Amino acid sequence: MTDSKRTKCRVAAKKKPDLFSDQIKEIQKELQALRKENILLSERIAALEQNTVISPVSVPPPVTEEKTAFEYLKIYDGISIKHYTGLKLESLLIPEKIENYSVTEIGDFAFMNCFFLKKIQLPQTLKRIRSFAFFGCSAMKSIEIPQGVISIGDSAFLRLLDSVSIGYLQKIYIPDSVKSIADNAFCADPATTSDDFKPVIYCSMNSQAMRWAQMHCFPTCSPERFRLD
Repeated sequence: MTDSKRTKCRVAAKKKPDLFSDQIKEIQKELQALRKENILLSERIAALEQNTVISPVSVPPPVTEEKTAFEYLKIYDGISIKHYTGLKLESLLIPEKIENYSVTEIGDFAFMNCFFLKKIQLPQTLKRIRSFAFFGCSAMKSIEIPQGVISIGDSAFLRLLDSVSIGYLQKIYIPDSVKSIADNAFCADPATTSDDFKPVIYCSMNSQAMRWAQMHCFPTCSPERFRLD
């Protein structure tokens, strides 16, 4: 082998380790980057776990557009709750005020299919419960309509099906202030729905709720005996 060939071999032999070394360095950089990402993800998960320990019956004050668990709209007499966007809580308190405006309305479809929701406390400022407001909330067994509400819309508390397997509303307190109740507020068709799936209406004698219950053959009870489940 000539001297020139030996020189080329030596140069080639020196270059090979450099290529492997560069590849190893690149791999090490990638590994370091991945470790950093994993650390950041772990920190974020830990932070989220700490920050999601929220009282299951209240919205933490002050209620602001950034912190609230509701999408809402300002209307002529206050706030209309349009959609619930919060955690899947079993018990929930709807605040009386958002941005210093009274919550006066639960809008159409606001809590639709919140099947996890067992108890909900409505605000004393409430005036209207719109159509399909609590449609499909199959875990809710009882609800108290606050004094001041004047109307309950179509299918407001309708279940997907009248079946024990998915649950159904068993009792509801309706105050004297309610003047309008849609025919199918609590079941798809009162005339054909089994009595077993009709909630007991707790209301006063001579109230609109009593007249509605008698017209649609719903069982009634004295309001003093009402207790939330």
